[in-house]
Amino acid sequence: MPAGTAAFLGLLSPVVAIALGWAVTGEDLGPWQMVGMAVVLASVAFGVHQKGGVHGAGNVRARRPDADASTRA
Repeated sequence: MPAGTAAFLGLLSPVVAIALGWAVTGEDLGPWQMVGMAVVLASVAFGVHQKGGVHGAGNVRARRPDADASTRA
C-alpha cells in the first residue's frame, strides 16, 4: 500500500473510534459529532479522488517523466 493511501486511511481513526464508542458502549452522538464525521469522510474521499483513487495512487508514483521521451525516439 502506498504511503499516500496509508496517510488517508489514518485520518479515519477518529471516525472509527466514534462509531465504535457509539456501537459498543452506547455513547451518545450529537449533531456536531455527526457533522465532524461527515466532514472527515468527505475530505478523505476528496483526497483519494484527487490522487487518482486508492488503487491508482501507486501507479502515479511509479512513472518517470523521461519514460515517455525515451519511447518516442
